[in-house]
Amino acid sequence: MNDGSNTVFVDKSAPVKGRSRVARKYERSSDVRRFRGIGFAAAVTMLLVAGVGWWVSTLAPEGASGRTVSAPHKAAGLECESCHTSTATPDDDTCRTCHDYAPRRAPHVALAAEGSWSCLTCHPPHAAEGVTFASDGTVTRWHGETQTVLTELEGLLRPPKTMHVSLVDAAACSSCHVVDHDSDAAAACVNPTAGNLCFDIHRSSLDPERPVAWLAAAKVARSSPPGTEPEEDLAWWPWLAVFAGLLVAGGAALVWRALGNAVGKATGDAAADVDVMPATRVRLPRIDPSICIGCNACVDACPYDVLEMRNFLARVSRPDDCCGLTLCEQRCPTGALVMSDGEPIGDLPRMGENLESLDNPGVFLAGDLTGLPLIKNAINQGSMAMRNIHASLHARPAAVGTDAVDVVIVGAGPAGISAALEAQQLGLRFVIMDQGGVAESIRSFPRDKLVFDQPLEVPAIGALWMQESTKEELLAQWMKIIRSRQIHVQERTRVTGMAALQWGGPFRVDAVASTGQATQVMAKRVLLAFGRRGTPRKLKVPIPDPMVDHVHYSLADAASFAGQRVLVVGLGDVAMEAAVALASQPQTKVTVSYRGPDFKRGKRRNIEEVRRQAELGNIDLRFSTEIAQLEPGVVHLSGSGGTQTLGVDAVFVMIGNVAPWAFLGSLGIRRVDEGPVHVAPVHGHPHAHVAVAAAPRNQGI
Repeated sequence: MNDGSNTVFVDKSAPVKGRSRVARKYERSSDVRRFRGIGFAAAVTMLLVAGVGWWVSTLAPEGASGRTVSAPHKAAGLECESCHTSTATPDDDTCRTCHDYAPRRAPHVALAAEGSWSCLTCHPPHAAEGVTFASDGTVTRWHGETQTVLTELEGLLRPPKTMHVSLVDAAACSSCHVVDHDSDAAAACVNPTAGNLCFDIHRSSLDPERPVAWLAAAKVARSSPPGTEPEEDLAWWPWLAVFAGLLVAGGAALVWRALGNAVGKATGDAAADVDVMPATRVRLPRIDPSICIGCNACVDACPYDVLEMRNFLARVSRPDDCCGLTLCEQRCPTGALVMSDGEPIGDLPRMGENLESLDNPGVFLAGDLTGLPLIKNAINQGSMAMRNIHASLHARPAAVGTDAVDVVIVGAGPAGISAALEAQQLGLRFVIMDQGGVAESIRSFPRDKLVFDQPLEVPAIGALWMQESTKEELLAQWMKIIRSRQIHVQERTRVTGMAALQWGGPFRVDAVASTGQATQVMAKRVLLAFGRRGTPRKLKVPIPDPMVDHVHYSLADAASFAGQRVLVVGLGDVAMEAAVALASQPQTKVTVSYRGPDFKRGKRRNIEEVRRQAELGNIDLRFSTEIAQLEPGVVHLSGSGGTQTLGVDAVFVMIGNVAPWAFLGSLGIRRVDEGPVHVAPVHGHPHAHVAVAAAPRNQGI
């Protein structure tokens, strides 16, 4: 995860000079916390609401409901009391008093039997619209009580008796179907040329004239928009109610503004304003040299050393390290630097705005895996993903046994922990597992590493603590929250595969513990919250058994290697930070092996510090070399100058990581540059699809 850390290895007894790279934090004080008029404003608002409500009730005509009755119902002489009684609300039995239509599709019949689906699901009683074909050829478009005779379509259909056709918006199906997905059964029912209208829900129960009426209604829908209510038919008192509502809303807005000034900014509870979607295109700064004044503001603002000053002008020196933040653009006083969109980013998982996979519905993604950098963003994504999962469980309930949990969270990093805390608050049953331990990636940071998340202006949502702090302070706060909230994390548990039992869930998640014990968990939803780093890239040479415990892929505590002979393989930011931390330990001999002829990438401050340590003799840089052979206590390096032999006590291999795309592909998650894939039906059931398969052997998260 790109956490934007600012790790500087200096003599702590000496003062740190230079310009600060840390923006001043928002401080809560009485200047913004106090609002003495809130009680008075609330009292006035309540009196206003009560007074306007009483006034409107005296003006409303007796018996008026404020709701319209559709034109066919009105023509049939139906009143509100025909459907609404003092003891019941309309249901299917009420509708079938006049209508003999019933669902004929098996899933709809099952839902109707459960009571979770009815006529009113698709046909809104007070906002219905449709078309009426009379036997004399008259065509009438109606919307509620409004009727419009379409003289230009007269004679389009002459049925033996008057026929009414309801126009059902496909949006009514969205709670159960993804109507614009080719693999969804509802796609066959939708007529996009008619404005996404569904027609064939009752096909098997209607007379032969009905399909002809549907075709005619589709033509009417294409050629004529719904009518509007004539002004003279509207009573004046609803407008008065609207005016009163505006007054109440105005008073509520004043109170809300006061509350926002008092506590909103201080608490950072701004979930609606937090963007949890990653950029879809590469964002890079563009600098106009004709108006750049060389003030260094953008260079000082960038936490990733993407920019540098050269010939008194700012320039982009390390575009690969840019994370698309706009701090540099905000600090530029002349507008010479602007962030612009470049090439599309292909190595991102295909997902919707609700963080749900487009190829495997029911699977959600959060954290570094989505391509959105920074720990704080991962925390926000985990919380928002769990809220979206909670909403989807109500919109698309999964039929599964009582032993199934609501969601399995894969990964116990910032996103996974935040999601678990949110799930607990929402009352969801969950299981969280990680192939390592809690916050394993942060534990691998060097000791006293400063966790510095930019931009500071982005608020954090959810219950997980996040402030600028050292690695140890951050972990202590997180573990305190996990223990106090009794969040049980299944550590050292690797997910090896996942299978969707039907389209959209439930899922069977297969996992293996470090003890070798295999487990299966049934879940209605799955949240993938692990990082993009995948697994560390291994050495190509065999490692003898006596050296297995002396080869490391991360550095957590440099002090524990004091006085040893250490070889660091690689020269990226992680490798350079590790080399500097090790070189700062007493009596420690550090050698860096890099296959390139010189520094190729990395933050400027890391490169400068490594060079300084090399000049002091604390680091031995060996460019254009690779490990040819590893023996107990000895490493053989090959290069253009021949073979070199080093005595070593520990080897740190920091040559990057293998991204988890192969494993994600086995779970049905595709990248943006791969495009969508057709999912095949399972066992002949149109609503059950195989979107995932077991992970390849020796893979997993």
